[in-house]
Amino acid sequence: MIRDLLGSPTSGLALLYHDIVPQEEADTSGFVTDGSWRYKLAPEMFDRHLSTIADSAFEPALITDNPPNRPVYLTFDDGGRTAMEAARQLEAYGYRGHFFIVIDRVGEDGFLDWNQIYDLDQRGHCIGSHTMTHANLLKANTQRCQQELTESKAAIAAELGQCQSISIPLGAYNEKVFKAVYESGYEYIFTSEPVRIPRDHLNHRLGRWNIWYETDPDELAAILEASPPIVLKTAVRWYGVKFIKRLLGYDRFIRIRDIVGLK
Repeated sequence: MIRDLLGSPTSGLALLYHDIVPQEEADTSGFVTDGSWRYKLAPEMFDRHLSTIADSAFEPALITDNPPNRPVYLTFDDGGRTAMEAARQLEAYGYRGHFFIVIDRVGEDGFLDWNQIYDLDQRGHCIGSHTMTHANLLKANTQRCQQELTESKAAIAAELGQCQSISIPLGAYNEKVFKAVYESGYEYIFTSEPVRIPRDHLNHRLGRWNIWYETDPDELAAILEASPPIVLKTAVRWYGVKFIKRLLGYDRFIRIRDIVGLK
């Protein structure tokens, strides 16, 4: 596990963003729940993140590229309306990102519509699935799981011509879920597990390091360079929360988290 977290000198990583929106406007983009503000980063902080990446040894890339020496994959979940702001800022640095769309939310208030999604695709960004309904695939029966996977993939392919990648919602996955994803025709799976990515990423399963509302450039730099303290902090939190979710159940965990105000 430690080797996966620290990586090798040529390993890459993927960063998991959600909405790029001022905190006072957090309820205008993407999902709005008692705890969703934790995942929403201010635009000025995102620009500082991009500047930090530009000054590092890492090179932003897409999964369809030949990977550079130290790739970093910039990903954005949910398909909130501020994906357009994220794309604008990325393009100012010459970067492109991965945007994962919840199909049933397309066109709703606070979310992208198909014209905007098509525009992102035409500008060189990678569009992937985040399932039909942001489903918990661990709780879904076999039929529902397949519907979430195949119908979302088909919807994107119908609009854009293809859909190769998926981000699995809620950190809800196991080997059975991975098998269903591959059987549905996806080539690349993004998870929320904070592990480094070998340059070849032969199994096409990519973990990601979550970005919080308070992740500043110094913490981002520590993530990029696999600073042992940040690796330990992240590992303890992620694997600890994973254990607690299994113990309590996802829904009960979320209720308790939001009551006590945990990040």
